[in-house]
Amino acid sequence: MWSGAEAKNLGLVDEIGGLDAAVNYAAEKAGLGRSYRIVEYPQKKDMAEALAELFEKFAPATRAQAGGVVGQAMQRVRRELGALGAYNDPKGIYARMPLDLSIR
Repeated sequence: MWSGAEAKNLGLVDEIGGLDAAVNYAAEKAGLGRSYRIVEYPQKKDMAEALAELFEKFAPATRAQAGGVVGQAMQRVRRELGALGAYNDPKGIYARMPLDLSIR
């Protein structure tokens, strides 16, 4: 395994750069200019979609019925992911209590 600088010195790579630089280079070589778009396959799924697919593999009937154990777990996961999605600290630093408070 080599660092980027070592790989360049050994002639294993032409330039040092990330994925964006590689895509831009390939688009330039293909004569696409700046008018191209990138589509990733398979398309990325958010965690709720991935978990729903996983639950569906083990208990296919639970998607239609929300009352089963798997259906309840899916609802809880969606709720928790919705709460996590609301966090927007640019440094990604958070503190969260390991319980939910319900005040009546």
